Amino acid sequence: MNAESQGRLQAVRLYESTTDRGVKDMLSWLIARDTMHQNQWIAAIYELESKENIVVPSTFPRELEKREVSHVLFNFSRGNESATGRWANGQSMDGEGVFKYVEKPQPLAKAPKLLPAPPYIHDTLPAVLQNGLVPPSMY
Repeated sequence: MNAESQGRLQAVRLYESTTDRGVKDMLSWLIARDTMHQNQWIAAIYELESKENIVVPSTFPRELEKREVSHVLFNFSRGNESATGRWANGQSMDGEGVFKYVEKPQPLAKAPKLLPAPPYIHDTLPAVLQNGLVPPSMY
């Protein structure tokens, strides 16, 4: 659902920022398809919920889940407006716990030291990034 919502949001933003009639026509098609896709996902979610529960799959053993964070909203946004939402307060929607809000979450581990991505995934070469050069595909 999130991907469909984000896709529609980006298509709407592009639609509103162009004056090209052909581009608007194409984007209006994509926006309409995202409307359908969101409706499909909502219908599928309702169907799953009616058969299993709100959290699916219900067949995964809850004791294998890190239950201490099952109903915790970690705030990674500026401000704390998200603390007032239904998703951060009261009984959880699945009836399995009470929502908890953590305004300033702390890391659970040190930041990893990552190696550059392997060449087969087409990463930007380190030399290009270090020299401030723009890769040819971005001209």
